[in-house]
Amino acid sequence: MTALAHVLGRALPAEPGTPFLTFYDDATGERTELSYATADNWVAKTANLLVDGLGVQPGDDVAVLLPPHWQTVVVTFAAWAVGARLHDDAEVAFVSPAAFGRVPHRRETVALSLLPLAAPLGDVPPGVLDYAVEIPVYGDRFTPLTPSTTPPAQADAGRVMVVDEDPVPAALRALHGGGGVVLTVHADPSALARRAEVERAH
Repeated sequence: MTALAHVLGRALPAEPGTPFLTFYDDATGERTELSYATADNWVAKTANLLVDGLGVQPGDDVAVLLPPHWQTVVVTFAAWAVGARLHDDAEVAFVSPAAFGRVPHRRETVALSLLPLAAPLGDVPPGVLDYAVEIPVYGDRFTPLTPSTTPPAQADAGRVMVVDEDPVPAALRALHGGGGVVLTVHADPSALARRAEVERAH
């Protein structure tokens, strides 16, 4: 069973090439699209980082202190695939650069640049891991040892627009319904109607 299928609790509902998560940042012009297959690859790599690199075990807590972003969905789903629970005070935390000064000391801190193409930060504080530097060495298949800790979700078929909000609930519903999510951050209101039409999202 793949990492995403484990989060879902059953076989994936779509062809591997079907778009799962499309991300727009209107401040930078970035557009990133993850198919089900690509999203599964990212989730598996991150789950392997959690287990093999950070020592996270089923039942442990993981903090995902990230703004709305496609990588927020990946890290959250990976934590669930491992059997971890989400808790802001966890000793293992995934953070954005903006949170460096506000996050207390953790046993393990992983920083995500949130830059286009998942680029590395280039400079991180001592004791902090750069997600983009660490993640390539981990395998793109993950074999769970325990049931997923994913919360239940109602199916939401089709493609759903999410604007400047946490995309995880919509992504979870889309996963259960075989649909997808179109996430826009730093939204340009004048672009949203056309984007919904182009992406066939509601």
